[in-house]
Amino acid sequence: MTIVDALLKKIAHLPVVPVVALNSVEEALNVGRALMAAGLNCIEITFRTACAGDCIGAIKKEFPDMIVLAGTVLSVEQARVAIQMGSDAIVSPAINEAVVTYCQSQQVAILPGVCNPQQIEQGIALGLTVLKFFPATVFGGTGFLKAVAPIYNITFMPTGGITADTWKEFVELSNVACCGGSWIASNQLIAEGKWQEVEERARQTLADF
Repeated sequence: MTIVDALLKKIAHLPVVPVVALNSVEEALNVGRALMAAGLNCIEITFRTACAGDCIGAIKKEFPDMIVLAGTVLSVEQARVAIQMGSDAIVSPAINEAVVTYCQSQQVAILPGVCNPQQIEQGIALGLTVLKFFPATVFGGTGFLKAVAPIYNITFMPTGGITADTWKEFVELSNVACCGGSWIASNQLIAEGKWQEVEERARQTLADF
């Protein structure tokens, strides 16, 4: 079993990975607590804020069963920090070969973003079997995924513009493992400290799966 296969096995019971931008470790722990209470034990913490690495480390320490993906990773240095802090996988918006080869050397799953066939083939050439489809709704949504399904033996994690009303259209596809979404723990809910609402949205998503 490859490292990516192992990751997919871990998240097979999850339709959506909540994608979050966090401004403090306190926010991270509150979001993590809400998701775990709902039974949604996966999160993607984006490197859009300076404390992303610390938030990853805090969640992995407090919630050992939480599957943590480091998102918006743009450099080898960010990947190094994320892995050092305990990330289970690295997610990037596009294929950065330096980041891909570094993660592969560290035996850590890497899911870089693609949005067209040329990029899919670039990922295949790098030995990747799972790719992020980003930004999903801008570049064709489910129509694109259906079109490439007979051509490429690739599993996708679509992210970008997916909502509580549309995620099921994506996860019903045979070449989609799960999708990423920011509505479960939105920036607004985090800023307002509405942790119960985060838990309820996570719980509802699982109930609808």
